[in-house]
Amino acid sequence: MNRAFLVLCLVVAACHEGPAAPDYGPATGNAASFGILTPGTRDDCTQAQHDAFSVVGPDHKRYPTWHPPIDPVSGCSFGHDHGRDPRGSALYREVGDIPFGYANEQLDVYDPLTTRHEDHFGHKVEWQNDIPMHFGSDAADALFDVRCDVLVKLHQGTHSKDAFTNNLHELVYHIRCSDGTEMHITMLAAIGTPGQFERSCDGTTVVVGPATPANSPDGGGVRIIPDRTCVDRDILVPPGQFSNFGTLHESWQTSNSIRRQDGHTLAFFNPYFQVSLPSRF
Repeated sequence: MNRAFLVLCLVVAACHEGPAAPDYGPATGNAASFGILTPGTRDDCTQAQHDAFSVVGPDHKRYPTWHPPIDPVSGCSFGHDHGRDPRGSALYREVGDIPFGYANEQLDVYDPLTTRHEDHFGHKVEWQNDIPMHFGSDAADALFDVRCDVLVKLHQGTHSKDAFTNNLHELVYHIRCSDGTEMHITMLAAIGTPGQFERSCDGTTVVVGPATPANSPDGGGVRIIPDRTCVDRDILVPPGQFSNFGTLHESWQTSNSIRRQDGHTLAFFNPYFQVSLPSRF
């Protein structure tokens, strides 16, 4: 699988005020990621209440999108969250609601024999406005004085065993800067080597088994994840010792290069995603 073909949208422009988010009209069908959540025994909300949080994607299919942990209308609990409310991002007016699973859906079209569907819970949103960029020195920072707004969504399965073997995860990355730089990307990011991960507490490479799909590419970067060895060593300690919950820290370090079919690099970006207390344990 060529990572260049996993990129679905890339725009580099020079503008300061983005346009309003596109309206793709009524849905013509449902994406594979829509309607897959079945409420658990401790969830108060119904599936219908959950599915009310949806958005129509560029392919005119209906997708799930961000919602708060508590339904604002009924007060019921969904039993999971998707990170920060994207409506606080300075890019929200331009980007709109993010369709969860859009990149995965397009892989179905591009290569129906090597599908990669992800669960609902792992979609996490993060953003920050007016971030000062650093250029190696205080003098350079003062000279350029570039600030950026960033809105990202990563499917980060910190609650399941999926992350042990599978390195393809949907990444949505929007950035707009005061110098006119602007980029919008939705892709399946190959994070680290498929079929394995690095153990967080000792750096050991743990080989687990085949990834899904079987031809998942090595994307650079790394998934640093705690496993049972870390829990047994640092948390389930003998009486009189203190547990080190810092061993549960996960670091998903991406390495993304956007290239044309002829190999010419258009952009590269390498955000790292940190989780202090994953719900896997």
